[in-house]
Parts: sequence; structure tokens; C-alpha cells
Amino acid sequence: MVLATQLTSAQVDSWLKRLAVEAPLDKEGRFVFLGPVHTTRTGWVVRARCAEGKEVALRLLRPELAAEEADRELFLAWAQACARVEHARLARLLEAGSLLTADNFELLFAESPWVGGATLKHMLQGRGQGLPAEQAFHVVGQVAAALAAVHATGVVHGELRPSLVVLDRKQNATLIGLGVPPRLRRRTELLGFGAWATAPWAPPERLASDGETVEPNADVYQLALLAYEAFAGIPYPRWTAPDLLSDMVDYMPLAMDELLQKCLGDPDLRPASALEFLAQLRDVEAGYDQNVRDRKARNKVSGKQLKEWAETLLEQTYPPYELVLSLAQKAKAQRGLLSLSSSLERELSELAHRAQAGLRQRLASTFKKLLEDRDFTAAQSFLDRVAEELPGEEVVEHYVRLERERAQATPGKTPEAVKALLGFLKKPELSFAARLTVVEALESLLGGVVVAAPVGFVKPQGKLQVVETFRVQDQPVTVVLGPVMRLGRGSFTQFGNHVDLAPPLEKVAEDSALLLLAQSISRAGHVEFRIGAQGLEAFCLGTHGITLDGVTLARGESAPIRLEGSLVVARGATKGVYRLVQSPEGEVLALWVEFAEGVAAGKKALWVLQRLPLSLLHPEVGDCGLADPTPEGWVVEATTSGLRLGGLPLEVGVRRVWQPEEKLVLPGEVEVIREGV
Repeated sequence: MVLATQLTSAQVDSWLKRLAVEAPLDKEGRFVFLGPVHTTRTGWVVRARCAEGKEVALRLLRPELAAEEADRELFLAWAQACARVEHARLARLLEAGSLLTADNFELLFAESPWVGGATLKHMLQGRGQGLPAEQAFHVVGQVAAALAAVHATGVVHGELRPSLVVLDRKQNATLIGLGVPPRLRRRTELLGFGAWATAPWAPPERLASDGETVEPNADVYQLALLAYEAFAGIPYPRWTAPDLLSDMVDYMPLAMDELLQKCLGDPDLRPASALEFLAQLRDVEAGYDQNVRDRKARNKVSGKQLKEWAETLLEQTYPPYELVLSLAQKAKAQRGLLSLSSSLERELSELAHRAQAGLRQRLASTFKKLLEDRDFTAAQSFLDRVAEELPGEEVVEHYVRLERERAQATPGKTPEAVKALLGFLKKPELSFAARLTVVEALESLLGGVVVAAPVGFVKPQGKLQVVETFRVQDQPVTVVLGPVMRLGRGSFTQFGNHVDLAPPLEKVAEDSALLLLAQSISRAGHVEFRIGAQGLEAFCLGTHGITLDGVTLARGESAPIRLEGSLVVARGATKGVYRLVQSPEGEVLALWVEFAEGVAAGKKALWVLQRLPLSLLHPEVGDCGLADPTPEGWVVEATTSGLRLGGLPLEVGVRRVWQPEEKLVLPGEVEVIREGV
């Protein structure tokens, strides 16, 4: 017999993979293997059939967690406490003990009924949206009731999440997987089988504790995350501003947002147990039913109320910064509907800034702990999850640090680290600064100089559009984001051209020669400015060619872009000039193109790769500020006085979102309006 003290998880893994369906799991023949095997941090969950012919779920504990007699006794005592919990919506623990396998392995096990059906996680992924509100209240209420029964016996679940909630055909929920004692879960972390402290469902206080003592309010935190996902259909965002459920779900009262906010902050502010959470959830449900009867689909709340709400959250020991950011953004968005004072706008901007700084600090602290524990696998998994919410630009520095420290800790991993870092250089959306960070890391690993293409671009996402029109002194300027700017005779919708070089119909009707010239320009793109292997280049797509800086290019040929130069399209159909703008550090910011002759005379276009210097919009305004493309939209920052946005002065250093149809006034009273797509 191989005792748990001599056994390894790798041996158990190998044995389980060799098991055939209907093979006995133990020498006594009590359990028959039915498969499949689900691997967890603490062991394995196996579908089996017991001697009575019923299907059961066997949780097999990793042998490393039962190496000490004290740990074995702790697990069995925990299982005994769990066995006392009974509730109709809970897969209760039936039995626990020691199992001698057919391969003479001694393993600790816990037996529960096998619960058939789809998990809540699987159902939400299949729907692509949240459950209907009435059904979500029903499911979350059943889970909370089952969890209340668990808490009543002094047990804490510890790992509540949608994948551990199974729904039957009548949409009734059953909570499964009571897990293991907190001390063994902590041992799991120390042994490198997976970090619980940084798991998506771990409460914020877990990072500052030893993890060996867990209170019921930790389950309440996880219950709030589960509730959000049930109603919203997506996991609760931990690193970006979540949409409030009262905004997402018709008739949902603000009390739902208030309940979740209490649960997601400091432990002592949460409902003390699942029973208290359930009572408050029922009050919210009653408010929802009343709103349905009153046909009150939306809630009215002022910007001042939202600001005060956000300020209260910031006073906590573990502020839910993502909620603060959400409230500040919601209040600022009211500017288009309601009049906000300039002082309130400044306060909201400051709140948003503090929330973003808090999120960055929380990210850095969490990542730092994983590196200190030398848990590189968990650190990689953590960054991958964060990158699902944040642009790669914001986490690349952490990825670089991970690869450097992993390579230093294990020299044999250097080739893998180099390969991973080179992969980042292939991502064109990374900024110039991020690329330099990657290059410096490669140089330190390789001991040499690495040459990388220094051109990055901002990927259109969130509220950004690929193509917009800015009206400068009532004259249109096409603004393009992304890795390429294509010019041709036709619209973006029809032919994929970001800039339409076709002349107005009224001019064509008056001048047949103009029509002939226009027809020589290819519809689906004649020329495109793009990021090439050696930097920015112009690429000819049209059959009638282009001339760039005096060099004629046929279809399929390209040439590098200079700091400024000339462009002739389709043998003279239209002629223009271009100018490249860089930062003092050499980072490419934007490309300006203006046509002076031919079919496109008077047309202007801006290809913004990183930031838009406002001086490009009009020759008389000077270096007065920048417009940054962000997921929240275009954000304007003044570097000199004299700018106004939406009728309000824009102070130096202050950043504000530039809303569509909002007027931006530059020095010299130059007016710019975002017309949108």
C-alpha cells in the first residue's frame, strides 16, 4: 500500500488517466469509475457509482494535503461538520474517509450525490446575456438559502462561484462543492497547486491575511459576485468600471446596486451571513416587483448623489475602486442631459482619477505578492485574467517583469521568456513606451541590443470609432484610428475606405472632366498608409499607381513615409501633402494629409496612432493641448490656457472626455465639433 505520506499528485493523475469506465475505484468494490475527472486546486472530483447503484461525486484529496496526521484529522473533522448541513438546494456531504485504490493508493475522499444538469456558468455562457430578472432572483435566492444553511452549522464554503451552481430543467439551483478547510486551502497555495488569494472570487481582504481563517462574510462577497453575473450575464469586472445592474436591468431598483456595493467592500460592512444577504435580496426583489407594477423602468439619481456615494466607498479600508469609477463615470455622463457645475465636474474627475490610481495599485500589490511567493504560474494566470478586462498596454510592464524574474529564477526558462517577449513586439497596438520596455527586457536577457519597430497604435475599442469626422471652423476633417488609413473612391461602409476621395456629386454634374479623373481612383482603396516591417509606409493598391515624394509606385509596391512629403494619386487625379508628427522621444503620434488639387481638393485627414496634437487641427492654435483616444472616448488635455470644452473652461493639466457633438474651442476662438461617424 502506498500511503498518502509517500504518494504524489502526479502518481494519482497518472492512475486516473488510465482508468477505464466501469473500472473499480477501490479494492473493496464500493465505487465504480464513471468519469470524467475534474481537477481542482485541492484534488480531483470523480463521477462514480456506489454499491447501492446511485451516482455520486467523489472528491479525492491531494495526497500532499494529507501527509501529516493533523491534516488528515482536520479534513475528516471538516467533513463531519459538513455532513450535518442539510438543505433541499445543497448537495450535502454523505460520507468521508480513507479509500484504498486498486493500485494500492490510500486517498482521503468525501462523497456527495452526483447532481446532473448545466452549471450556472455554462448556461450564462450559452445565453450571452443575464438570466431574466425573475429567474435570476429565484436562482440567487436558492443559492443564498443553501449557503445560509451552511453558515448555520459554522461552516464556510469558501469557493462559491457560478460553476458550482447546477440548474435542473425547472431552473432550480443546487449548490455543490463544499470544498476543504481553509488551512488546507492555504497549504494548497504554498505547495504551488493554485493561488486562492488571487482567484477571481477571492475577497480583497484575503490578500492581507494568512488565509487559514475565513469568515462567512467572505462567502457573502462571493455571493454578490455570483448575483451580478446571474443578472448581467458576464463576470463582475474587477479592474474596469462595471455597469450598474440598475442601468442594465429594466425595473431594477437602486437598492440592488447598494446591496452589491455593501458586499464588495470592507468585510464588516457586508451582511454578516448568507441569511442576512437573502433577507436584503428579498427586499430588493419586492422593490423590483413594485417598479414593474408602477412601470418604473429606470431610476433617477443626481450627479451629486452619485458623487457622495462614490466618496463614501473611498473611505473604506478595501475600497471597491471599480465601483467608484463606475459611479463617477455615470455622473459625468449626465452632463449631456443635465447641467453639472464646473466644481462638480472637477470633483468627479478627481474621483475617477483616484479610483484608477487605486485599481493600478491593487493590481501591482496582487502581482507583487505572487512574485514574492515565486508562484509564476499563478502570476501568469492572474495577468491573463486582468488582460481580458484591461488593454494589453496597461499590463505589459507586469508581463515583462514576470518573464524577467521567471528567467532569473530558472535560467533554463530564458528561451521561453525571450519567445514570450518577442511575441509582445508583434502586437502593433502597443505604444512606443511599452515597446521600449519590452526591448530593454530582451536586452537584459540576451546581453545585447535588440532592434524593434518603434511604431505602435491605439486600437479602437470601447466608445472609440475607427472613423470619425471633426468639423474645424465648419470644415470637415476625417479622423482615423487603427493600424492603417486607406484612401479611395468610396465610403468606409461600402468599400472600407477610411477617407473617401470621391468629389461631391454636384461638382461631378457640372464638370465631366472631373468625373473622368475620379474614375481613375480605385473604389476599394487606392493607397493606404500603414505600419510596415520597417516602420510607416505608403502602399499602392490602385491600378493607376501613386507617386510618393517623387517616387512612382505601381500596384503592390510600397515606400517609407518621411517626416513630410507629397502624394499624387492616380496619375494626377488628386495631389496633396502629408506631415508626420512625433513626440520629443521619437514616438509617432499622428499623420496629417491634405489635398490641394484635383478631385479631392480641400479634403483633410488625420491618422492618429497614439495621440492627436490639437495644433494639427488648425495652423493658428499652436501647441495648446492633446486629444487622447481612450476606451472612454476622446479625452482632451490642455497644455495652455484659453481652451473651452462644452462651454466650460479647460484648465491646464485637466483631462475631460470630449463628447460627440460637443464644441471644443481652441485659442483664437477656433471651434471644433466631433460629428461622430
